[in-house]
Amino acid sequence: MKNIKPLLSILIPTWGRCESVEKLINSSGVQGNPEVEFVVVDNNSSDDIFQCLEKVSKSTINMRLYRNAKNIGMVGNWNKCVQHSKGEWLLLMCSDDAFKAKRVVEILTFIKNNITTPSLILQDESSVIPINKKQPGPKTVRSINLPIASGNIWHRSITEKLGEFDNRLEYSPDAEFWYRIAQFYPVYIVNQNIAVYQRNDTSYMWKTWEKDDFINQIEIISRCNSRYGDPDISDTDIRKNIKNGVWNTYMQILGDTLATKRQYIFNKYIFEAIKEVDSLTRFYELLTLLLKKAIINSLRWLLR
Repeated sequence: MKNIKPLLSILIPTWGRCESVEKLINSSGVQGNPEVEFVVVDNNSSDDIFQCLEKVSKSTINMRLYRNAKNIGMVGNWNKCVQHSKGEWLLLMCSDDAFKAKRVVEILTFIKNNITTPSLILQDESSVIPINKKQPGPKTVRSINLPIASGNIWHRSITEKLGEFDNRLEYSPDAEFWYRIAQFYPVYIVNQNIAVYQRNDTSYMWKTWEKDDFINQIEIISRCNSRYGDPDISDTDIRKNIKNGVWNTYMQILGDTLATKRQYIFNKYIFEAIKEVDSLTRFYELLTLLLKKAIINSLRWLLR
């Protein structure tokens, strides 16, 4: 079965994880399905982790396992998964996430019965239409709500035409990749997530927010996506979009670390956010966040 060309390759880049990879595969409901392959690429984890993954591979007949000779970073490993895959369609899954029940089978059926040309399939639970097909171009780019990285699907020929994930964007390569594709290929927006994001203490998100160049990468992504959404955009509007992208990132980080033990991350960004306040709207947005912070700190003090 491992030599049969599958319809769908489920790409699982991983490092330092085995049990979560096994749980992810088990959540798919397509173990042993010849139309599907699991491509697991270990980014040079310890020997015991890889040995554990080998056991999972032996018990999963449609799984192929690879190990990098050295750690090549997250984006490099995502691209290794693409390179090792054989499927006509590619589905990315972060190794600590899981599938929603029956969604892989449903999406396989949808692809076989409805899609005849290379396309992109994105998740957006805010969409009121179950499946909304959008034509390629700047208008579609501007309409996309960035989904979680896991659970989105694209035809392998798209990567052959447009290239792989951008190696400059070590922390959020998907935030540029989907928009790049939407310029040239149809996009199907599905309003039921295929994947479930599992936030935990080992989520890569926390590490990315600690990096000194994280905001620089947000600026690169905002610049790229501005041009994807409007090829004729002015430099002034690009700068405005970059400022908005950075501000929205600050608000997300501060909101997500507000009540966590990672106060060092909150402290790292709060002062940078203050510098970006240039309107009453932003002032009130930041003030509201700080008031929530004060209430949380007061409750913690009272409950000691």
